[in-house]
Amino acid sequence: MQENNAKKVERQVQKSAAALLLRRRVGERFDGLVTGASPKGTWVRIISPPVEGKVVRGFQGLDVGDRVSVELIGTNVDQGFIDFARMDGSAVRPGAVR
Repeated sequence: MQENNAKKVERQVQKSAAALLLRRRVGERFDGLVTGASPKGTWVRIISPPVEGKVVRGFQGLDVGDRVSVELIGTNVDQGFIDFARMDGSAVRPGAVR
């Protein structure tokens, strides 16, 4: 149980550190890859810096493996949240020719 609690704290610290790293970059655009898509949300990992956040605007039609351009629209260091908006028409399915 203690090990699980320690891992939980470690994940939260990592998420908060990533949010802190990006907080001054709100409004910037990044290339990324969709890493999760479910009723709970759509998640994208950006390339540089390598962090993951939630697509809160424009997530419709995205699927795991899609390459996408996103804009950082907000962070919350305390909660470890990183929020992105998809740039219009930017998703590319794996293997698709663009």
